[in-house]
Amino acid sequence: MNFAYTHRLASGASCLFVTVLLASVLSLSPMTVTAQEVDIPQTPAPMDQGKHASPTPLEELVKEVERSNPEIAASVHAWKAATNVPKQASALPDTQITFQQFSVGSPRPFAGYSNSDFAYVGIGASQDLPYPGKRRLRSEVAEREADSIRAQSDAVQRQAIETLKLVYFQLAYLQQTLPILERNDQLLSQIQQAVESRYRVGQGNQQDVLKAQLQHTKILREIAMHHQEEEQLQAQLKQVLNRAPGL
Repeated sequence: MNFAYTHRLASGASCLFVTVLLASVLSLSPMTVTAQEVDIPQTPAPMDQGKHASPTPLEELVKEVERSNPEIAASVHAWKAATNVPKQASALPDTQITFQQFSVGSPRPFAGYSNSDFAYVGIGASQDLPYPGKRRLRSEVAEREADSIRAQSDAVQRQAIETLKLVYFQLAYLQQTLPILERNDQLLSQIQQAVESRYRVGQGNQQDVLKAQLQHTKILREIAMHHQEEEQLQAQLKQVLNRAPGL
């Protein structure tokens, strides 16, 4: 008895073939069961909305990540704050206002002010005047720093969008290939039952049964890994979108 299982991925589509050749030891004709080739449609996966929900367009998720991602929001806030610095750098320093009083004959405020020529109250103001051109240079330096922060903000936004697209299409691939694995799981389950039935009536051997069980176990393990990877990608997608874990 020959039992073969192959899994081929090529050119954006996944093709899964399961071919079982059962040759009867008691001169029975061979039996062949073949799963039809299935092409994966290039449709984005839904964002945790149930199996029957329509897929969320990638454009909507890109807008959401631009609106809700905390790293993007922080970088944009830093850039907007930096745009106000050139105006502050080009302005004159704050004017300093001073108040002075000198008492005579007593530590009390204004003591001797009415009967002594030495007592006085004074109010003054001072203003620093930078050298000509210094304020303009400060403003230009601040503008260059704001441009640098803007470039950093754009880089953060591009990185977040690239991460979103990568996780999105990985998730789409898993959700599109999972039905193929489940369909072949059903086929292998039927084959395993057929091999066990032949073994019970004495038309097969234990080695054939073990081979069928091994192949069925492999595809069940692969399905479990698909579910695990899908949950991890869903969590990463929600993190990029700044969604709560329960949403």
